[in-house]
Amino acid sequence: MAWDFGLGDPDLFAGIVAVSGFPAKYVPRYLSQHERLPLVCVMGELAPAANEVVFANYVKPMILKTWDVTYMEFHHRGMEEFPEEIPTLLDWMDRRRRDPVPRSFEAVSARTCDDRRHGIVIRSFTPGRSIAPEAAEILGQNLRPATIKMKTSSISNLVDLQLDGVAQADVWLSPKLVDFKRKLEVRINRSRKSFYKGQPPLEFEPMLEDLRVRGDRQQIYWVKLSAG
Repeated sequence: MAWDFGLGDPDLFAGIVAVSGFPAKYVPRYLSQHERLPLVCVMGELAPAANEVVFANYVKPMILKTWDVTYMEFHHRGMEEFPEEIPTLLDWMDRRRRDPVPRSFEAVSARTCDDRRHGIVIRSFTPGRSIAPEAAEILGQNLRPATIKMKTSSISNLVDLQLDGVAQADVWLSPKLVDFKRKLEVRINRSRKSFYKGQPPLEFEPMLEDLRVRGDRQQIYWVKLSAG
C-alpha cells in the first residue's frame, strides 16, 4: 500500500519505505518516478519471489541508474514487518526532503485518483489510458499510463509541457517557477502556437480555494490555466 500510494502521489512525499511490499498493479508502471522519489525496499530472503522478481526485475535496474534506491534483504527471514528496523528506516527518511516545486520533472498516471503531478492536474484521460484497479492485471501488463513532462526556463519565462494520454488538464503555476512580473509563455506538445502568452491574471480566489482543499503550504500556486 505504501509503495502504491507513494508513487500515486509523488509530489506529497520525500521518499518511500516499502516493507515486504510486492510491486503489483500500478507500481511496476510507475517505477520511473523513483528517479525523483527515493526508495528503501525491505524484504526477507525467504519471502516469495523476493530476489528473483522484486530485486532482479524492479529494484536492481533502478540501482544501476544510480537513483536513490536502497534494497535491504535479511538472511533467513520471510514476509515480515521487521519492527527492529523502524529506527533505521526513520533515520533514513529524516535525511530526505521533498522538492515541492521542481523546475522540471517526468511523471506517469494510469488511475483517475492519481491526478496531480506537481501542479499539473489531469481532468480527463484519453480512452484506454486510465484503468480501474479491479481491471488492472496483477503486474500492470494492460496499463498504458498517461505521461507528463514539464520543463521551465527562467531566462525566457517559459513553461514547456508534453502531455500524452491526457485529454484535459489544469496547469497551476507558482512564483518559484515563473516570474509573474514578466510576460509568460506556456507551450503544450511543442505546438508552434503557444497555449498561453501574456501577462497572467493574479487572482486570490483560485489560490485560496486550492490551499483550502489541499492544505499544502509548501505548494502554493498563484495562477491556474485550463487546457483542453
